[in-house]
Amino acid sequence: MDRIAIRPARPDEGPALTEIAYASKRTWGYPEATLDEWNGPLAVLEEHLLNEAYFVAEEERAGRIVAVGFFSLMPVERTDTLDLDHFWVLPEAQGRGVGRLMFERAVLEARKAGALRLTITAEPRAEGFYLKMGAVRTGGKPTVVGGQRHILPLLELPLD
Repeated sequence: MDRIAIRPARPDEGPALTEIAYASKRTWGYPEATLDEWNGPLAVLEEHLLNEAYFVAEEERAGRIVAVGFFSLMPVERTDTLDLDHFWVLPEAQGRGVGRLMFERAVLEARKAGALRLTITAEPRAEGFYLKMGAVRTGGKPTVVGGQRHILPLLELPLD
């Protein structure tokens, strides 16, 4: 794997991060019309980047620095908890350890912020990744996509 650097996102990166989110979601084979039905639109807006903790994974390709993934940590009702709200890796970067590096950085950043637990509402087909990273399933969140009922896995990772 090429060297991956992870840095805080910049406020002007919303459109590029939105493209990464949709490209990543498409790898699961969902029809275009249902991509926004799972858990709301995947769009990353400037206000999100200004008010939440977003981080971008990037690598050098042909002399250019290219974003290959991103994640965000969002506060929730519990003050000792952060939610891994976005977690997306470009299809061409999947399977190379980028997700593992991003997850490890998310844990580090959550701990630095004082969190004792990280919660995750997972893409059903990505649950195995989070389980491998040490998260445990705590429940499920019902959703309807394309007229069909699905359960989104709810996971938690203790950070203490």
